[in-house]
This record gives sequence, structure tokens and C-alpha cells, in this order.
Amino acid sequence: MSSNPEIFKKLIKAEAKNLGFCLIGISAPQELNHYSKYQNWIQTGKNAGMTYLASKTALEAKIFPPALFPDCKSIISLAAQFPNPNQYQNATGTQPTSGILASYALGTDYHEILMQQMTLLMTSVIDRTGNEVKWMSAVDTLPMAERELAVQAGLGWIGKNGMLNTLEYGSTVFLSEIMLDLALPPDEPQSKDFCGECNLCVDACPTHCILPDRTLDANRCLSYLTIEHRGEIPSAFHEVLGERIFGCDTCIVVCPWNQKSKSEPRIQALFPESLTNQLDIKTSLPEIIEHFHRYFQHSAIRRAGKVGFLRNCLIRLANAQTANADQLMDEIVSRFPHPDIIKYYAVLSNKDSRDNKKELE
Repeated sequence: MSSNPEIFKKLIKAEAKNLGFCLIGISAPQELNHYSKYQNWIQTGKNAGMTYLASKTALEAKIFPPALFPDCKSIISLAAQFPNPNQYQNATGTQPTSGILASYALGTDYHEILMQQMTLLMTSVIDRTGNEVKWMSAVDTLPMAERELAVQAGLGWIGKNGMLNTLEYGSTVFLSEIMLDLALPPDEPQSKDFCGECNLCVDACPTHCILPDRTLDANRCLSYLTIEHRGEIPSAFHEVLGERIFGCDTCIVVCPWNQKSKSEPRIQALFPESLTNQLDIKTSLPEIIEHFHRYFQHSAIRRAGKVGFLRNCLIRLANAQTANADQLMDEIVSRFPHPDIIKYYAVLSNKDSRDNKKELE
């Protein structure tokens, strides 16, 4: 049995890289600096319909992470790459009956994969050292201030679009955390901001949802609207959604750090063999309608829900303004006459409303 925290830390870092995590750092539990900004974000309604982010548990954890795990003595922050949209190309342009998916959703659902990898990580190191360690892991499953924790652990800095940015891998990384009851030597926090005077992500955002304090107004964010939002997407956002049917990669694509990032190490399950961000709505429609949750069982896409995803598909098809796309809209509503789908279809199939699109304010 090894009780040496340095040895445990070295083993954790080495095994994490073996398992495909690209970055790993350690911080000591402490009150976090971002809370007043987070509180203002909540109080001004920038969290949109994500009311769970304003719960008592969430607010307590955003101040002091060990509120979720009182025995916490160290926090391990891990980063794992997802497909960088600057590093793959589609052979052809998007077809009128196809839609664009955010790059993070192209592989197997990261929640499943990262939880598995963190379990393997901790099991391996505990077996090798003989330490009796209590631990808790999180991948978007607990209200962790994951980006600030990653900064404290030295992984990177929070970019102007609110995402964690790293020198080696840009912002195309998933974050996850492990809290454990063993005190490990912390890493040096990242104290530098490498965005400088660059405002490419801010200027490129199609809905101007990126705020000066490096947070987002979720009410205007296309990722939120196509994934988390339940109900009708305001008509002012229909045209700007363009070909998107799940998420948005715009601020990721324009960032210089993502245009020169490394591609290894990576967890292969997060990278599909056939790397394309296009989904053929026409071909996939029978499975989407009949077996949505089974079809997307191991995909982050199921987060949007069946009605929400078909809503997104209807908007994309309406934007195409082709006969084939219009026929597919008709097919969706005839095969799945859900009251909300009928309502969305009625709005989107109105030719006058298409010709008189509202401008974004």
C-alpha cells in the first residue's frame, strides 16, 4: 500500500492519459471566485428555462464544491477531446433534407463514456496503490463549477464565449471531475488569459448571445434553444438557425486556438468511424418517429427529446424552401400528429410568415 500523495497523483495522471483523457489537473477544495457573476446570471434570467441551475443545491455547490461531497479533500479536473469541426470536412454540402449536428454530439454520449473512464481510472489507481479512497465523479450530472475548477487545476482559461479554452486542445473538450477524500498536491492555477484582443467568437455569434462578462444569454443561444428549450422557438430565430438541428459550433469554428489544436490523446468512443455532422432527416425519420430514444440511446441528441428534435427538423426544412423539404415537413406531421408538432408545422408552413421573417433584436 502506498500512502504517498505524490505517487498517487503521478499514477492518476499517467493512467488518465492512458485512458485517453488529454488534460488532467488537481485543485484543493475552496470557495470559488465566480459566484457573484453566477448569481447575477441567474437573477437576470440569463439561465432561461434551466431553472434547476437556481436550486438551493446548485447555488451552494457553485460557492463551495464540497457541499456535494463533505469528505472532499481534492478535486481532479479532467478534459477529453470531442471532434474538432475544423479538423473534418464533409464531402458534399448539406442536402435540403439533411441537418447539421453540433460536433460534440457526433460520438457516443459523453456522459456514458466519461463516467466509465473515470470509474476505470479510480479503480485502477486504487488497486495499484492499495489506498482506501472515497470518491464521487460528475459529468454534467452535478452542479459543479467545472470551468472554474478546471482553471484552478491549471487546465486552461475561460474564453470570451464562456467555454474553457486550452493551449493544446482549444475549447473542443468535455470536462469532468472527481472529488476524493485524499489530499493530493494541487497544480498551479492558470492565471493568464490567452484570448487577448481577439473577439472573433463574439462577433461571429449569429444571435449575439455572448456577453461582455464571458457568460451567455441562454435565451438567445442556438445550442440552448435546440437542446434544452422546451416549447416553440421564437420565430425571430428561425432563419438564423439555418441548417442546424442540434446545437451550434459557430464560436468554436472561428476560435484560433481550435484551428491549431492537437488531436491526441483522445477517447476513441467519442469519435465515430464515419465523421460527419450531417443527419439525413428523410432516411432517419422512421426511426426518429417510432423509436426515438432507442435510436439515440447512446447519443447526446436524445437530450432534445422527440418533440424538440422534430421541431428543430421542421425549422430546418422550412428554411430549405424546396419542394422535397416541404413534402418531408408534411410527412413528419402526418406520421407524428403531436399537438405541438401540428402547431409548429402550422406556423412554419405559412408562406406569408416565411416571407416576413422577424429580425433579431
